[in-house]
Amino acid sequence: FREKSLLIWIIGQKFPKSMEISLSGTVTFGAKSHEKQPFDPICIGETAYLKLHFRILDYTLTGCYADQHSVQVFASGKPKISARKFHRFRLT
Repeated sequence: FREKSLLIWIIGQKFPKSMEISLSGTVTFGAKSHEKQPFDPICIGETAYLKLHFRILDYTLTGCYADQHSVQVFASGKPKISARKFHRFRLT
């Protein structure tokens, strides 16, 4: 099943140290003048929607919030941390 008006952004697995990424764009909802632009009769007026799928491996997320200005993903207050004990030996 493929949606006609679908934008897919594959961000990959490497992030900057700030762990922030952004995708700028504009979506305009208005009158039905679709002569020159792609037209989806489902996304008109109050039937317009945003569908967001996200997955971050080995990380716990607590929620997501979307409004007309931004999309925010919230992380758990206690991140998963794995630690190992290392032994250092001196060769003589």
